[in-house]
Amino acid sequence: MNRKKILYVYVLFLLIPFVCSEIIFDIYQPNYDYEVYYEPNFKACSCEVAVAELIIENKGNTPNTYTFVSSGEFSRIYPSVISLEPGKIATLSHLVNIPCDYAGEIKAELSIMPGYGQPRVYTQNVIGELCNNLVVEPIVTEKSFLACTEGNLSVKLYNTGNFDEIYYLSLEGFTGNAYFPEYVFIEPKQSKVMNIGLRPDCGVSGQILPVLNIKTTYTELTTEIPLMLDLIPNYNFTVYTYDRYKVCNNVDIETEILIENSAPMQNQYSFLIDIDWVSLDRYNLTLGPNEQKGIRLRLQPQELEPGEYKINLEIKPLFGEPVVKDIYVEIINCYEYTVEVQNDKICTGDGALVLMAKNEGIFSENLSFEIIGPEQYFVLSDTEAMIEPGEEAELLVFVSESIPEGTYNLVINLEIPEQEVSRQFANKVQVLPLDACYSPEVSPKQITVGYDLVKKNLEITNNGIKDAQYSVDQYDVQWVELEKDEFFLSPGEQGVIPLVFSVPEEVKPGIYPIEFEINTQQVSYRKKVNITVFEFDFLNFISKNKCIVVFILLMVLFVISLIRLLSYVEDRKKTRKTLIGCIIIVILLLTNVLICFSNFKNRLGIEYKETVNQEQHICANFLPEELCESEFYIPWQEDQTYSLNLSDYFSDPDSDKLSYSVSELEDINVILQQDLVTFVPEKNWYGIREAIFTAQDENLARAYSPAFYLHILDTKEFNMHDMAIDYAKYFFFAFLVVLTVLLLRLIIEHDPANNNTEIPETKKANKPKTRNKKKKK
Repeated sequence: MNRKKILYVYVLFLLIPFVCSEIIFDIYQPNYDYEVYYEPNFKACSCEVAVAELIIENKGNTPNTYTFVSSGEFSRIYPSVISLEPGKIATLSHLVNIPCDYAGEIKAELSIMPGYGQPRVYTQNVIGELCNNLVVEPIVTEKSFLACTEGNLSVKLYNTGNFDEIYYLSLEGFTGNAYFPEYVFIEPKQSKVMNIGLRPDCGVSGQILPVLNIKTTYTELTTEIPLMLDLIPNYNFTVYTYDRYKVCNNVDIETEILIENSAPMQNQYSFLIDIDWVSLDRYNLTLGPNEQKGIRLRLQPQELEPGEYKINLEIKPLFGEPVVKDIYVEIINCYEYTVEVQNDKICTGDGALVLMAKNEGIFSENLSFEIIGPEQYFVLSDTEAMIEPGEEAELLVFVSESIPEGTYNLVINLEIPEQEVSRQFANKVQVLPLDACYSPEVSPKQITVGYDLVKKNLEITNNGIKDAQYSVDQYDVQWVELEKDEFFLSPGEQGVIPLVFSVPEEVKPGIYPIEFEINTQQVSYRKKVNITVFEFDFLNFISKNKCIVVFILLMVLFVISLIRLLSYVEDRKKTRKTLIGCIIIVILLLTNVLICFSNFKNRLGIEYKETVNQEQHICANFLPEELCESEFYIPWQEDQTYSLNLSDYFSDPDSDKLSYSVSELEDINVILQQDLVTFVPEKNWYGIREAIFTAQDENLARAYSPAFYLHILDTKEFNMHDMAIDYAKYFFFAFLVVLTVLLLRLIIEHDPANNNTEIPETKKANKPKTRNKKKKK
């Protein structure tokens, strides 16, 4: 095997990952192909709804959404929007309503617009035929109107025969008054519009389906026309009352609640309250059309605890749905006071505490204060005060100088003599020793320095409760100097003392504890800091950074080998040996990188995606558990789409058509098609976004959805770069084995010292002749 073949094999081996990468890239190219199957021509009777099947197949390799539009005058496609996974088939209905007086051919153009890919247009012919002489065209057979009022519906009758006909009409399944002719006469090839007046009973509401029956005299044909009526309850009434009341405990109040009947009929109302301290002057009421009356509501708190209470007043009409009116009553203590200690920590020897008394009630009275305990250490400066509502008063509590350290429960008794109201307030008071009142904290506890001149900072924090003037000294070592030794700190503040270290050579490496003396006017403190003196150790540095050292040495050897290789171009023997050395150094470099990959990846800027992070798939790591279990948490994989039908979440009580909008989302594109919303995340993106939908009816009334949490999961994508890194150990091991085999064969075949093959005699004889010829020339 010559060197060219070896070189070809080596290059081919290196190209394998790139070739595989291209193949995989081709495999995952998106394909948006689809196919539509339909019947080009079909017949239907006039004045009927004909249904033809329309089949679509997603022949691509990605999910897609298709929108169908028919340009025909009398046709439509249901459903108009559909989403399909790759390889899936869906059947749609092409609905054609041919006019009752029409016979002939109708062309309809069917347009298919995919979410991805090219739109297509198909042509379908519908042939209409006049089939019988009883043809009914619904004009208005669906209607919504208020109950207890009159509504009009209409149909159109066609006599498509060649003779006169009499049509008889009747209505079934309707409660109320109906107005329409019992029969109608229609001449051949003529038509008439039949108006039907309906006035349902006042007690009827909701959706009802009466049936209009039509029968011919001569041909004895019959048909049924369903009438869809949505009767909106017309029993409106309004309750006028305050939603919130503020009541003093032990004080009864009475208020009025008004009921207005805005319906065009008389109605009766009954009232229900389930709280014993609330009553009404009447529990039944009759109101005529547009009449208004009031009832009296009595609140009797009966010494309830202060707080907010909810009253459910249920108004139940004879006709219509009941209404529950929520009334909130806040019970307050009209004589409410608070007494709090402002400085609950004091030092031994402090003169007084500050008490703040606040009137949180609604009345002002003369107050009396008294210390219940411990009386031997605390004395009030004032025992009486007048505090207006919402105002505060400051009282002093003198503290005995002989009070011991500890925690005391200071109890203050407050009385209102005229109202016989008494309250007690307990406050914890902590008496601290002087050393705790100015306590300093020193950091860091350990400082490392070398033998060169260096400056370090020592931080001191006032952990006490009083301002302090600190002075700092140290007498342990001479090679530590303080650049600053005095400063003022308030509680919680921090000061910095620069320390200058000049370690002499006679000081051995090790740990030297130093005590700093911190003085205040009242007390002194000693704080210890450990100073570590060290000397640089080259062998220790090499041991800790052996990967970097080996890498640098191999790189230097590789550069030297390349320079030598360029200088030995004319000498094949030296070139071959140097080339072998370069290859061995490259193998060692790759092995070094493999072993120390974790050390080099940050320095070399390598981004390595090891495996899919399963933590990204756990909702509880990002959202509260109750959200993860709700219908508003929607997870799906990255580079996939997701669709929602918003009609499952919104409805309009008046059956108005709703239009939708959605809050702007980063990294996710939103496609809104009527009730269907489709989310298309950016390629290779994953994460969580919040989406809020808004629904708006024809009267511009709006409703908002809760937040939908869209969780696009982190899904590992297969590519040769990631695969090579995931299987780096096996890849480089195989690379090393193959390359070693090739190098051994190269050495065995081309090194004369290891080649035992005998040279034929003919070749030996020819060599001198060849040399002689060259000499002659």
